[in-house]
Amino acid sequence: MAKFAQLLAAAVAETFAMLAAPTAVWVAEGRPFGPSIPAGDSVGSYRSSQAAMAALAQLADGVLANDPELRRAVSDDAARLEASRTLGELLPELGADEAADWTKFRARLLERLRRRAMRLTHYLPVWIFDPNGVPAFAVGPVRFIARDDWLKEIETRRGARSSWMAGVEDAWSGRIALDTGGDPNVVSVARSVGPKQWVAVVTVDGFEPDESYRRALAATRAALDALRLVVPAPQNARVCAARDHGPPIKVDRLSQADGQDLAHGSALHLRGLRGGSAEAVALIGDHASLFAAAGARIALYLRPAPTVAAGCPQLSDRWVNALHWYGLGCAAEADFQALVNFVVALDVLSDGGEETGIRRLAARLFGAPEDSPVLADGTTLRAFVKRLYGYRSRIAHGSVLGLDERLRQDRAWAEWLAAMMLHIYVLELERHAAAGAADDRKAFFAALPPPAPAASPAPAGPTGAGP
Repeated sequence: MAKFAQLLAAAVAETFAMLAAPTAVWVAEGRPFGPSIPAGDSVGSYRSSQAAMAALAQLADGVLANDPELRRAVSDDAARLEASRTLGELLPELGADEAADWTKFRARLLERLRRRAMRLTHYLPVWIFDPNGVPAFAVGPVRFIARDDWLKEIETRRGARSSWMAGVEDAWSGRIALDTGGDPNVVSVARSVGPKQWVAVVTVDGFEPDESYRRALAATRAALDALRLVVPAPQNARVCAARDHGPPIKVDRLSQADGQDLAHGSALHLRGLRGGSAEAVALIGDHASLFAAAGARIALYLRPAPTVAAGCPQLSDRWVNALHWYGLGCAAEADFQALVNFVVALDVLSDGGEETGIRRLAARLFGAPEDSPVLADGTTLRAFVKRLYGYRSRIAHGSVLGLDERLRQDRAWAEWLAAMMLHIYVLELERHAAAGAADDRKAFFAALPPPAPAASPAPAGPTGAGP
């Protein structure tokens, strides 16, 4: 507590000193002007210093670190902003007594931070498959709806139709052309979702807006990654959130051979899965149990409190984190990047058990001995994991220069293993949590059926593609 009081005293002293100093001293603190903090009237501001801002940042970070619930619900940037606003609000009352100042400041800052928590519904455009003829579906707290249904969702949630909706519908139907001179609300909304995209709808309660959006995006990515578990590569790379980085849809290629004219062409990198609505509906229905289990894990990730009484939140967070690495691997352009991401996903899933931990967990999940074959050429699970984990270490440490390696087959193997283990793990975790078992990695591992004593074959790995 004394440290926080000293940090506050330093911020107060620095700010008062800057207010008393010539403007040129403040200007020299930064370019084009020095730092400032909002005044209590929310209109003006006080000149301050870099040292004061650094003290406020340490103070805000420390307050979050000492309160697990706030640490989960409020982003670092939001906490620092509220610390500066609190100082600006209370500045005329501070400076007489260091301990009393801190008591007053802390109470006001905590009030501000807790007031930022709210219930927000986030809408994120995503690429999955053509939504025409495919009904809305959900992966736990993440619902996927077609673009036209999105406006109805907004209207229902608001309780009234918005004035800009007619213009958006006209733009989507082609009755009007979009241009920058039109209604900015119509232009912005109409351009935000394409005709072949879905909208992920995620309601997050108990977080401040920035952290709420971050968790909604993470939950959406997790739901998309759960879909990727049952879509073979390379098609699963087309499943993504619209805001995620990826190759541009159209890439121009320009080249010239000596003595020849310029040659030009282009390549397309289409988003979304190909196929008709029947295939999409079948994909959703055939894997309903997977999506239900994944949805339960994602829902726990969106909880506002750092702990919950049931549902195995720690094991759930481990699975969601591992799934995130798997998704990065699916979307990676370079094979060596994908390989590392897939193996990291398995390392996270096994609680950092490295090669041995991954191998033992795989044997339990597959119900097959470590020396059972997993590939068509007879490669055993033991040798398979050793090979993949060796790539992870050698690529990360630089003994394998990934850019010049031909790793497409190894990538397919690693993706298959990661998808299989994540898939089986979440189904087993669903049963484990439903039984009220301990939220503990060792307890979960012990609850998995031991490998059969006979040389039972593990699930067959890919021969050149995904699962």
